[in-house]
Amino acid sequence: NGAGSIDLEHARVEYAQELEASTLGSVVLKSNSFSSDSTVSISAPTPTVENNTATNVGAPQDGSGSAYLVDGTALNLGLLGGNTATGGEPAISLQGTLGTSSTLPSGLVWVLGEYGPLDVPSGLTMTIPAGTVLKGINRAPGPSPALTVEGTLDAVGTAANPITFTSVNDNSVGGDTGTGSPAVYDWTGIELNGAGSIDLEHSRVEYA
Repeated sequence: NGAGSIDLEHARVEYAQELEASTLGSVVLKSNSFSSDSTVSISAPTPTVENNTATNVGAPQDGSGSAYLVDGTALNLGLLGGNTATGGEPAISLQGTLGTSSTLPSGLVWVLGEYGPLDVPSGLTMTIPAGTVLKGINRAPGPSPALTVEGTLDAVGTAANPITFTSVNDNSVGGDTGTGSPAVYDWTGIELNGAGSIDLEHSRVEYA
């Protein structure tokens, strides 16, 4: 808490209620193994969460959320890659504000809107690579956009490898993250404001 900092690398964390960091300090989680924990919840200005494995962490059916929860006021998406998850809810919930232009790492499913929007401020660019799966949810109090853009959103897929924006309850893509029964308005969607720009190509946008 407070300005507490942690550098946890090559560690095993098992059977805990949670690993929770809500701090103004530095958070670095690298190459760790999390097993049978409730969740890994990180809120820090620019967290580093890389190359971790989660087994049976998070639970889509009881509402406890994704295996990893990441929130930051100056996010660098390049510091969030290489993570894996099996069992539980195999996803990373992402919210907060970008602090630098960066590319969303491919691999795990990204959940948007679980505890607030992800914002791309003016002057910054968020790049989403082809084949990425992003799932939206309206768990935060009151409807709010999952992704807000005042800068630039560059989401260019390919015909063979599209980008998918869908409901967290859509288990047909990206693994079991919800009920398996998606519906219209499961998530609020993407909102551009001010001079926000978007390049959206070869993508699927569903249930928003």
